[in-house]
Amino acid sequence: MAVFLSLFHDQLFVDPNATDINAIRVGISREIRDGKIRHPFIFGRELYDKAYEELGDDSLFALDPVQTQNFLTGTPPGVFQEGRTVVGPWGALQSEEFRLVPATTSPLLYHCERPGCLSAHRIDLSTSENRILSTRNRLDKKLYLQGAPSNWGEFLRGIAHELNGYYDDTRSRGIIAFLGECFTFGELYSIAQIALADRSLAFRKVCFSAGVSIRSAEEFLEGKTKQEIMQLLLLLNDHDLCNVVEKAILTGEVIVPEGEVRVSRLNRYASGSFGTRLECSCTGVRVASNDSRTAIRRLERLIHQVYSNDALESRLKWKIRDIRGEHYEDRLRNYLTTENARVIIRDLFLSGPDVFEAAAAELKLDTSLANDDTLVGRISWRLGFAGGTQETGAQSLRERVRDMRDAIPQGSCSDADKERIRSRSVHLFVDLEKSLDSALCFTAWFTEFDHWAAHPKFTYEPAEARQFMAGILTAQSKASGMDLTYDPSGRNTLGPLIAGFGLLASRLAGLEGRASEFLRNAREIPRVCRNSKLVSFGYPHAIPFLNFSQHSRNDVIDTLRSISRALSQGDVLSVRNSLEHHREEFPNSDEMLTCLDSIDRYCAAVEAFGLIPLIFRMREFVRDSSGRTRYAYEDYSGRVIESNTFSSIVLTGLPDPSQDQILVPGIRIDGSDLIPRFSLGVRSSYTEMWSNWPRNRAISRKIREGGEGDQIEISQTGGVSESA
Repeated sequence: MAVFLSLFHDQLFVDPNATDINAIRVGISREIRDGKIRHPFIFGRELYDKAYEELGDDSLFALDPVQTQNFLTGTPPGVFQEGRTVVGPWGALQSEEFRLVPATTSPLLYHCERPGCLSAHRIDLSTSENRILSTRNRLDKKLYLQGAPSNWGEFLRGIAHELNGYYDDTRSRGIIAFLGECFTFGELYSIAQIALADRSLAFRKVCFSAGVSIRSAEEFLEGKTKQEIMQLLLLLNDHDLCNVVEKAILTGEVIVPEGEVRVSRLNRYASGSFGTRLECSCTGVRVASNDSRTAIRRLERLIHQVYSNDALESRLKWKIRDIRGEHYEDRLRNYLTTENARVIIRDLFLSGPDVFEAAAAELKLDTSLANDDTLVGRISWRLGFAGGTQETGAQSLRERVRDMRDAIPQGSCSDADKERIRSRSVHLFVDLEKSLDSALCFTAWFTEFDHWAAHPKFTYEPAEARQFMAGILTAQSKASGMDLTYDPSGRNTLGPLIAGFGLLASRLAGLEGRASEFLRNAREIPRVCRNSKLVSFGYPHAIPFLNFSQHSRNDVIDTLRSISRALSQGDVLSVRNSLEHHREEFPNSDEMLTCLDSIDRYCAAVEAFGLIPLIFRMREFVRDSSGRTRYAYEDYSGRVIESNTFSSIVLTGLPDPSQDQILVPGIRIDGSDLIPRFSLGVRSSYTEMWSNWPRNRAISRKIREGGEGDQIEISQTGGVSESA
């Protein structure tokens, strides 16, 4: 076994052709079942949470053999894969796929005490003394004395790269973390049920070949652990495994809400030459890349693959004949660099069954029972482009206002007019209440909720924001003598919602002059900002409103007051009551039009300033020779907002600039031109699984006594200005 752990030095110690791999697997399986070989289960938060609850500050770097044994007691067995051998609770089994996810004795187990630190840290586990370890140590010493090793390592590494798909942009070695960290036990159970029911996968046969016999899926899965299910699923090849996960999502067995993208949270692998990682959304599963150019390169490759024969190439040349360029290749390149990716996908791959089927085959895409928009979304997602999440602000309310205007006559209203107006007013005021609720929740949240200390940072979750809004507005109402109570579940009527804008404005105005009360403890601020004069921290106050520029603070208060004033002066509540309750005195046309005008002004104000959550998608990114970057973002209406990231302000935890996100165009962070940016959060089994994450440890004794501890990364995207 010691030789098995050290296969070569100046020469190979084993004969690959004569080695009985199956016999080795049998031996390893026996050792695992007997408890002589133990692997930590690191692909999930079980061990991480145990480290948080049980390990003290003096154990955050390494555990000795006794501590390691005590720490692992009662924890599930680990799942890893080396080559085609998958180890886990079933022992060592043979997989259809070659993967390199080797076992480790240094798992990621804690986040340090600094809230700005976004990466988990490792703790070294120790193996107790045994014959294999002592023999290996003696062997290593002898080999060291013999001189430097030969190039066997480099040679074998090249073979492993080829087998592991190191240069394949459609593969990722993060597949074990994907299963363990993106799906609950119940969801993995459903995925396994689908795999066992799908005869085209031959999953039962694969399991049988590995020595696991299955008759009834329900009876077999009964009592199985998460780790047992994961190990069996890993017997499938990557394509089949991702397909069965995608099938579970598309059939609703695994519910992934719109807007959610699931990624591994603890073991965030970026593997291979293209930094690939596995992700899933309601659209399915994909292999994404850290290189933002990969998606458009994949699109170009797909075009060449689909339009490969002479007839189809002629059709493509005809399609792009009006694009600027002297030759076909020039026109195609200009087309790819100037046209929206979703438009290209629709024009080139949905223009006929032949090209569509060819594209679907190349992408290995299940396209059954899908309309054109859905197909464009799936192809776009699979290639690596941003998802299609949209928050359309006040668009629906504007459409209701237009419908209502169309129903109001110039003169007096007939009985038929009144019925038509009442019918349309129901939808209008329902949408108005929804919009007012959305704007109040978001504005209260982004002005007063501490995004920096939250988990996850800078993520807007509407249900949580509603609870927060209800609490602060109820308190402000009582302080103002109005005695309004806001319901945290969202059952708030039109009157309190309209009043809420004035209450929030008064509350924010009351914070002016109190900034010193809400300053953070100095130890919460990134060390680089405390000790350098080059950069400063963007959120020194626990209340975000106090971190905005003075001009922005004045503007948000004025905008809230103008909304409250407009809706009050427009008699919105009075007109709604007259229409809803069939009173004898029906509002006249002027009163109704005045009401609609005030709602239009409200729509314009919340969208222009950003007081209602609006999703923006990156349209353009420019970096000049001085390192200054400019991003252009576009919302559903085509409005473009530019954000210049050159700044001395530091903020970690913001959404990646390239992803879809909520912007607040009316606000600037004090001392910069930075616009607040937020991810749109959702509630799901996945977010529940990762609630209270990360669990930053309490400030250690070393920090309390003035020590500096570990350095943190202040940039997640390549520089201080981009982090901000």
